[in-house]
Amino acid sequence: MSIDTNNSVSTKADIDWSTAPEGATHAEPKGYLMFYKQEDKEWMYFSDSDGAWCQSLEKIVLVDGDWCFAKNKSTKLFPRSKPLTQAVFDGLPPEYRWAVVDNRGSAYAFNAKPKPFKSDFRDWDFNNVDTVSLGMDYDATDWQNSLIERQDVSSRVEQLRSVEAARKHSHYFKDVSGVDQIDVYAVLRLFEVTDPCLQHIVKKALCAGKRGAKDWAKDVQEIADTAQRLIELEQGK
Repeated sequence: MSIDTNNSVSTKADIDWSTAPEGATHAEPKGYLMFYKQEDKEWMYFSDSDGAWCQSLEKIVLVDGDWCFAKNKSTKLFPRSKPLTQAVFDGLPPEYRWAVVDNRGSAYAFNAKPKPFKSDFRDWDFNNVDTVSLGMDYDATDWQNSLIERQDVSSRVEQLRSVEAARKHSHYFKDVSGVDQIDVYAVLRLFEVTDPCLQHIVKKALCAGKRGAKDWAKDVQEIADTAQRLIELEQGK
């Protein structure tokens, strides 16, 4: 296992997710910062020296809703912090047009544009404004520039996502704001689908019955056949 001795952290607040490798979903903030993800039900850690994901040498188990090291259950893996998006305004009264994250990862909505407030307790001035707490575990890496203004519902795609959906299912979303269009191969890469059987299944599923050569039923049958072959390969057959 490779450890970067210049990457020392001590608390969850010290985790800089901007340095996380693609695909990272959890981090261990005690000692030296290590990033983790699950792949085919196996936990992987990112080796800085190898520049690649490696299978974890330590067993990681679920305890009371938290992923912990089996040998030391007090050491938890913390999930990736949530980004502050337009989804936080869903369900809020229209007068709340501004939202920010403070330096502890707590998010708030304001009825007026907040100003920075230099304090050891909070990072924004809560005086003379109405606020609503949006919860904790937001990305505080760049809290000073976290301020967002509410957009009209008709102008944003995120109106379809509730705050709860973003919190529980963030792994289903990928940032594609930098591209004009995307094909199936880019989707496979974004979601790190590397198994050839799974790649074949995804390709078939996305375009079932739409390629002209085969009808929907034929494509679905090939998906089932490929899935069965994958199971056989996993069983060593």
